Amino acid sequence: MGFWNTFFSGQRCEHCNSYNTANIDFRDLSSEDQDMYWDTVGNVRPKDIYRCKDCGQLTIICQDGRKYWTHPAK
Repeated sequence: MGFWNTFFSGQRCEHCNSYNTANIDFRDLSSEDQDMYWDTVGNVRPKDIYRCKDCGQLTIICQDGRKYWTHPAK
């Protein structure tokens, strides 16, 4: 399943290196995840957000090109 996402998603998970990721909207994140992002990154809007279907981690590409990622879901 992750094999096909290599062609469609193209974003590798920063934690487990899987390509089995799904592009999601920032508004779909929990308020805790949103607050943690703003506290860590500052006032830089997210550009693309991916959630790994294997480990549950978020990988967020910021507008300025930096990558932010979370720890795997417990």
